[in-house]
Amino acid sequence: MADATVSGPAQYSTRTDLQGYNGRQAAQYIPGMPYGEGQATYNMGTSAALAATETPAAGAGPMGATKPMPTNNWNTPNSNQDAEITHGASFGPGSGPEVLPTAPSAPDDTAATLRALAGMFPDPDLTRLVQRLTSEGR
Repeated sequence: MADATVSGPAQYSTRTDLQGYNGRQAAQYIPGMPYGEGQATYNMGTSAALAATETPAAGAGPMGATKPMPTNNWNTPNSNQDAEITHGASFGPGSGPEVLPTAPSAPDDTAATLRALAGMFPDPDLTRLVQRLTSEGR
Protein backbone atom coordinates (compact mmCIF):
# COMPACT_ATOMS: atom_id res chain seq x y z
CA MET A 1 0.00 0.00 0.00
CA ALA A 2 1.35 3.42 -0.95
CA ASP A 3 2.31 6.02 1.61
CA ALA A 4 -0.52 8.53 2.13
CA THR A 5 1.87 11.49 2.22
CA VAL A 6 3.20 10.83 -1.29
CA SER A 7 0.66 11.53 -3.98
CA GLY A 8 2.40 12.20 -7.28
CA PRO A 9 5.62 12.88 -9.16
CA ALA A 10 8.01 15.82 -8.77
CA GLN A 11 6.46 18.99 -7.36
CA TYR A 12 3.18 17.14 -6.66
CA SER A 13 4.76 14.49 -4.46
CA THR A 14 4.06 16.26 -1.15
CA ARG A 15 0.47 16.44 -0.05
CA THR A 16 -0.43 19.90 1.19
CA ASP A 17 -3.79 18.93 2.65
CA LEU A 18 -2.14 16.90 5.42
CA GLN A 19 0.29 19.52 6.70
CA GLY A 20 -0.10 19.85 10.46
CA TYR A 21 -2.27 16.72 10.62
CA ASN A 22 -1.05 14.24 13.20
CA GLY A 23 -3.80 11.62 12.85
CA ARG A 24 -5.59 12.79 15.99
CA GLN A 25 -8.71 14.79 16.53
CA ALA A 26 -8.24 18.05 18.44
CA ALA A 27 -10.01 18.43 21.77
CA GLN A 28 -12.69 21.12 21.72
CA TYR A 29 -14.49 23.05 24.39
CA ILE A 30 -18.27 22.55 24.12
CA PRO A 31 -20.17 25.68 25.15
CA GLY A 32 -23.66 25.60 26.65
CA MET A 33 -23.12 22.67 28.98
CA PRO A 34 -23.98 22.91 32.70
CA TYR A 35 -21.45 24.65 34.92
CA GLY A 36 -18.17 22.75 35.06
CA GLU A 37 -19.10 20.01 32.57
CA GLY A 38 -17.71 21.83 29.53
CA GLN A 39 -14.26 22.12 31.11
CA ALA A 40 -14.42 18.53 32.36
CA THR A 41 -15.25 17.31 28.86
CA TYR A 42 -12.38 19.33 27.40
CA ASN A 43 -9.99 17.93 30.02
CA MET A 44 -11.05 14.37 29.14
CA GLY A 45 -10.35 15.08 25.46
CA THR A 46 -6.85 16.33 26.19
CA SER A 47 -5.95 13.49 28.56
CA ALA A 48 -6.48 10.72 25.98
CA ALA A 49 -5.85 10.67 22.25
CA LEU A 50 -9.10 11.03 20.33
CA ALA A 51 -9.53 8.96 17.20
CA ALA A 52 -9.18 10.70 13.89
CA THR A 53 -12.39 11.42 12.07
CA GLU A 54 -12.79 9.58 8.81
CA THR A 55 -14.27 11.33 5.82
CA PRO A 56 -15.88 8.81 3.44
CA ALA A 57 -15.25 9.11 -0.25
CA ALA A 58 -17.94 10.79 -2.32
CA GLY A 59 -20.61 8.30 -3.30
CA ALA A 60 -19.73 5.87 -0.51
CA GLY A 61 -22.37 4.51 1.80
CA PRO A 62 -26.13 4.43 1.51
CA MET A 63 -26.59 8.18 1.15
CA GLY A 64 -23.96 8.55 -1.56
CA ALA A 65 -25.43 5.70 -3.57
CA THR A 66 -28.84 7.34 -3.94
CA LYS A 67 -29.83 9.34 -6.98
CA PRO A 68 -29.95 13.09 -6.51
CA MET A 69 -33.39 14.61 -6.05
CA PRO A 70 -34.76 16.18 -9.23
CA THR A 71 -34.91 19.93 -9.15
CA ASN A 72 -38.29 21.49 -9.80
CA ASN A 73 -38.60 24.10 -12.47
CA TRP A 74 -41.27 26.39 -11.06
CA ASN A 75 -41.81 27.96 -14.49
CA THR A 76 -43.08 24.66 -15.96
CA PRO A 77 -46.88 24.34 -16.10
CA ASN A 78 -48.49 21.87 -13.70
CA SER A 79 -49.14 18.48 -15.32
CA ASN A 80 -52.17 17.90 -13.03
CA GLN A 81 -54.15 21.04 -13.75
CA ASP A 82 -57.47 19.23 -13.44
CA ALA A 83 -56.73 17.98 -9.88
CA GLU A 84 -57.71 20.05 -6.87
CA ILE A 85 -54.90 21.17 -4.58
CA THR A 86 -56.41 19.05 -1.80
CA HIS A 87 -56.51 15.90 -3.98
CA GLY A 88 -55.73 12.96 -1.68
CA ALA A 89 -56.31 14.94 1.52
CA SER A 90 -59.09 14.08 3.95
CA PHE A 91 -60.41 17.65 3.77
CA GLY A 92 -61.38 20.15 1.12
CA PRO A 93 -62.57 19.60 -2.46
CA GLY A 94 -61.27 16.74 -4.56
CA SER A 95 -60.87 13.03 -3.92
CA GLY A 96 -59.97 11.84 -0.43
CA PRO A 97 -57.18 9.59 0.84
CA GLU A 98 -58.75 6.54 -0.82
CA VAL A 99 -57.07 7.58 -4.10
CA LEU A 100 -53.57 7.46 -2.61
CA PRO A 101 -51.43 4.44 -3.46
CA THR A 102 -51.24 1.87 -0.70
CA ALA A 103 -48.30 -0.30 0.17
CA PRO A 104 -48.67 -3.97 -0.64
CA SER A 105 -50.09 -5.71 2.38
CA ALA A 106 -47.89 -8.18 4.17
CA PRO A 107 -49.33 -11.54 5.16
CA ASP A 108 -51.20 -11.31 8.45
CA ASP A 109 -49.37 -13.76 10.71
CA THR A 110 -51.77 -13.17 13.59
CA ALA A 111 -54.82 -14.09 11.50
CA ALA A 112 -53.08 -17.22 10.20
CA THR A 113 -52.16 -18.26 13.74
CA LEU A 114 -55.72 -17.70 15.00
CA ARG A 115 -57.13 -19.75 12.10
CA ALA A 116 -54.76 -22.60 12.93
CA LEU A 117 -55.72 -22.44 16.62
CA ALA A 118 -59.43 -22.43 15.75
CA GLY A 119 -58.88 -25.57 13.68
CA MET A 120 -57.08 -27.34 16.53
CA PHE A 121 -59.26 -26.08 19.38
CA PRO A 122 -62.89 -25.51 18.33
CA ASP A 123 -63.99 -22.73 20.67
CA PRO A 124 -67.03 -20.49 19.95
CA ASP A 125 -65.15 -17.28 20.85
CA LEU A 126 -62.17 -18.21 18.70
CA THR A 127 -64.50 -19.14 15.83
CA ARG A 128 -66.26 -15.73 16.05
CA LEU A 129 -62.87 -14.00 16.06
CA VAL A 130 -61.80 -15.88 12.92
CA GLN A 131 -65.13 -15.03 11.25
CA ARG A 132 -64.59 -11.34 12.03
CA LEU A 133 -61.03 -11.44 10.64
CA THR A 134 -62.38 -13.07 7.47
CA SER A 135 -65.09 -10.40 7.10
CA GLU A 136 -62.37 -7.73 7.45
CA GLY A 137 -60.36 -9.39 4.67
CA ARG A 138 -57.51 -10.40 6.93
